[in-house]
Amino acid sequence: MNHEAHQNEILVTDLSTLEINDEIRISDGTKQPPKHHTKKLSRWTQKNQIALFHGLEHNNTIIKIKDKPEPIMVHWIGLDGLKVFKQVPNLH
Repeated sequence: MNHEAHQNEILVTDLSTLEINDEIRISDGTKQPPKHHTKKLSRWTQKNQIALFHGLEHNNTIIKIKDKPEPIMVHWIGLDGLKVFKQVPNLH
């Protein structure tokens, strides 16, 4: 994952445009560590994931997300240094 938009996604510059359950990708722009670095991989996964948008808090500095594909738990992630990309349907 990186800070650049992939195919079928757009960079979200105004978080207020997101709607509940929009599919988003969060990225800190770093490369994924090797799988045998379990602690580093766990920390990286928290800041680099695809999830469902669930809301904003604290003047839009914290994003609430739900896991995919099982959207049971809600997680709070600080947005400092992160970019948010909205997944858009393929128009072709």
